[in-house]
Amino acid sequence: MNGYVTFRPGAAKLHWTPINETADILRSEAPHDGFKIIDTIDLSDGEYIDKFDQSDNRYRYYKIKDFMLHMFQIPNGYAKEIVRRDRWYLKSERHSGGTYGFAFIKKTNAEHCPDCWDEVNEKSTRSNCPTCLGTGYKEPYYKPLKLYVDFRGDQIHRRPMRERVSTESFSQAFWTTNIPLLKPNDIFVFKGVRYRVVSGINLSRMGMYVTKQFVPLEAIESHRPEYKIPLPDEEVDFDVD
Repeated sequence: MNGYVTFRPGAAKLHWTPINETADILRSEAPHDGFKIIDTIDLSDGEYIDKFDQSDNRYRYYKIKDFMLHMFQIPNGYAKEIVRRDRWYLKSERHSGGTYGFAFIKKTNAEHCPDCWDEVNEKSTRSNCPTCLGTGYKEPYYKPLKLYVDFRGDQIHRRPMRERVSTESFSQAFWTTNIPLLKPNDIFVFKGVRYRVVSGINLSRMGMYVTKQFVPLEAIESHRPEYKIPLPDEEVDFDVD
């Protein structure tokens, strides 16, 4: 089976090579965890539209049986080779140092926090809530994913204040391949430091198919509850053909 998914406001359109078979369609916001069946259909149509209420920056991954649809477009041979070489480079201790960390994909739809969720205003009331980490969700992240990256150097941003006192914040950035596609407020853990993904992610594409992503990060203050997120006992390393 071969197929891909495209997005438009309020909907995702799934495309695949038609076959005379019935199968489940599964969906998740992470490529390695949390897939749930959303429908069972006849695959002879070759298309399916998944409608949803919100139009935001979340990514949705879809599976038909055990096959995960490509994002945006089926890659050609050149795109596959770019991704293959980048993965080889990032994992090579000789060339890149084999640098890796753990990505925590933030959920955007889950059970609300029992300790700080305001039902009237529909938001979290505590930014440092130890249960939901200020996200408003009881279990705010999917299980961690081992991710090989190439880090850029630290950058120090100085911001002048009214009283002529400046504050400093440390930020970094890395590039990695196309799985998982990261979004603002995801978390990346590297050498004990926890970073929050911020806006300004740049995607490198061949056609519509993403081959590489450049991800800006902002260091999370060490007193924040995000440091209580446990790291995995098992290292989940995701890869695709």
